[in-house]
Amino acid sequence: MTDQQRTGYGLLLVEDQEELGETRKEFLENYGHTVLLYHEGLKVLDDLQKQGIIYSVAIVDRQLDDIDGDDVIKALKREYPERVIICASCSPQGVLYADAKIQKPFSAADLDRLIRQLMTREV
Repeated sequence: MTDQQRTGYGLLLVEDQEELGETRKEFLENYGHTVLLYHEGLKVLDDLQKQGIIYSVAIVDRQLDDIDGDDVIKALKREYPERVIICASCSPQGVLYADAKIQKPFSAADLDRLIRQLMTREV
C-alpha cells in the first residue's frame, strides 16, 4: 500500500448489521481512514442535534432497522451540505440527497476508490 493510500479521511459509517459494520470499519481503517461507526440511524440524528458529528464522508445504509436511511441522509445534508454522502443500497433506485450510491454487495476496495474519487473531484 502506498503512502497516498494510507492517508485517509474521517468517515461516518451507518450500518445496522453490527457484524457487517465492524468488518467494514476494519477494512476501511486498513485503507487509512478513521471510522466512526453507528448501528442506529436515530442515534446519528440524536448526536447530530446534540453535539454535531465530525466527518468528511458519510456512508449510510439506506435500509436501517430503526429509521429510513434516506431520512438520515437528508438530515446530514441539511446540517453539513458541503460534506460527501454515499448511500449504500441493495436497491437500484436512485437517491436524491446523496452525492453517490454504491450498490450492495461491494468490496472494501470499491468503497475506498469511490471515497477517494469523491474527495478529490474538482468542484
